[in-house]
Amino acid sequence: MPETSEPRQGQMLRTRAAIIERIATSNAFRTMRSGTHRRSITYKYASDYRSLRIAISEEVEYLRIRTVVLASLITAAVLASALLPATRVRGFIPEPYELYGVAKQESGAVLTDGSPIRTFVDGAEFSNKTSVFSRPANTDGYFDVDTFGNYMTNLTDRGTPEVKEGANVGENIMYTWGEMSNNTMLDPVAKPWLHAVVFNENHSWQTGLPPQAGDLNAAPAAQQPPSIKIYSIVTHSNILPFTDYVYLSNPTNAPVDISKFYIEKDIPGDVHGPNVTTLSGIVPRYSRIYVNLNSPDYFVETGDNVKLVWTNTGTGFGGNDIIVDRVEFNRTGGTGSLYWEPGNTLQPDEMAPDAGMQINRSWSSYDTNSAVQDFWTTTEEGPANLPPNPPWPLIIATYNSDTYNNSALMSHFTKTGLSSFTLGWTYSDPNLNPQTQADVQINDAPNRVGTSIWGNIITGTAQTTNFPGGLQPCDDYYYSVRTRDNQYWSPYAEWHFHTNCLPTGLSNLAPANFATPPPGPQTVSWNAATDGDPTDTINYTWMVDTNPAFPSPTTVGTSASG
Repeated sequence: MPETSEPRQGQMLRTRAAIIERIATSNAFRTMRSGTHRRSITYKYASDYRSLRIAISEEVEYLRIRTVVLASLITAAVLASALLPATRVRGFIPEPYELYGVAKQESGAVLTDGSPIRTFVDGAEFSNKTSVFSRPANTDGYFDVDTFGNYMTNLTDRGTPEVKEGANVGENIMYTWGEMSNNTMLDPVAKPWLHAVVFNENHSWQTGLPPQAGDLNAAPAAQQPPSIKIYSIVTHSNILPFTDYVYLSNPTNAPVDISKFYIEKDIPGDVHGPNVTTLSGIVPRYSRIYVNLNSPDYFVETGDNVKLVWTNTGTGFGGNDIIVDRVEFNRTGGTGSLYWEPGNTLQPDEMAPDAGMQINRSWSSYDTNSAVQDFWTTTEEGPANLPPNPPWPLIIATYNSDTYNNSALMSHFTKTGLSSFTLGWTYSDPNLNPQTQADVQINDAPNRVGTSIWGNIITGTAQTTNFPGGLQPCDDYYYSVRTRDNQYWSPYAEWHFHTNCLPTGLSNLAPANFATPPPGPQTVSWNAATDGDPTDTINYTWMVDTNPAFPSPTTVGTSASG
């Protein structure tokens, strides 16, 4: 049941006063305060809410004024680091970012009393869990929400680098009506498929500011993210040894296009780590879908995090992409590794799965934003339809009547690259499904991160395609290919090849050009040529003809030296 406005707001004020008091009495600022001016906080309870708020406000006023001073000193310390103590401090609790105003539905109607207002940063909830309430003699959808900050000692020392307790300066705050989990009551009865309504507004988190005034307006229903959830996580597959993977679930009663989503995770020091943007397919209602993360090392097995992000094309959250689900997991027994920011937040962790195991939600994908409550460990199930196996790339070419391919792992490709040749691959599928597509690429750097030289999508079962040519001689290239069955792409397979270098530096010594040699045997000599491929052997061919175009040479010879 929603809490009544008086206890909720009284608790909010007492919480804020406690935070202020903690800052004011912290070791780092104890020397800055005068003991003769210190006042204790005494809570005065009255019979009505108005008296309660006034009584607490009077007692907190002194500390609020002093907190502004302290917040300024925090800012100065962050910028100059001159006021920090010599010994390490575990981090101060910065004053939260406070926003107050009126919360409105898409229609413009105010939210009813008890409606939960939450704030999120990087998919983690950092609010004081307040609710809408009516001010005395008003029914106006009023709210007053705090977004807590990350503990800090200075800009380069977070004080608690193993866990992120709140927002960092400059991070975007997303405001919601309800949790991004699906267990908060937006209707009279909580339903598993209901989750937060995102407001249009967003703010940059700051500390030391006075309370900020601003209303919250719900983004249109058509621009709200669908309630898709991360259903299961596999970090070390025994079924698919070449990739980590997850399942996504759709607990709603309508199909959802997952091409509007992508997978992302935090890495140390950055909220935008590796992502997987190639999601595709329609998830039927109350169903799940397999997502290949295209790497056996996407997750750190001893502890990591993962976010499901919706590509936002609407007005919610200021148009920024919206994280609809976040999961953190860590290994127990002293071997866990998720002890770094921003990956580890105050959100409870699930136990990291071992090899051949998975962590997964219940079938209904009930979500409370607590992985330790929402997930449990079971045996890895694998996808119903396994992706194709990684293909084996082949380069097939005919040059001087010889056929070359990389099955023998030749050291370099004998073609100069100036004419076309055939690209091939082998296809196999553990479910014996036929190939429906192949994605073929040539790049000038590994892992398809360099300049794309050429690419082609082949539809059907063919396992060869013609490359039109255009490569430069004496250069390195990377041929990548992946195949698709009727549902999934395989991982890429890549082969590094080197186009042949032409010999250079050849010039004749004797006889000289246009010379008239005497009758009789002649000695023919030339400067030795060089080759950019050090393992190549250079052979020389010489010809004698009365025509400088050498249409019908009368004498032809070969030699391995000048």
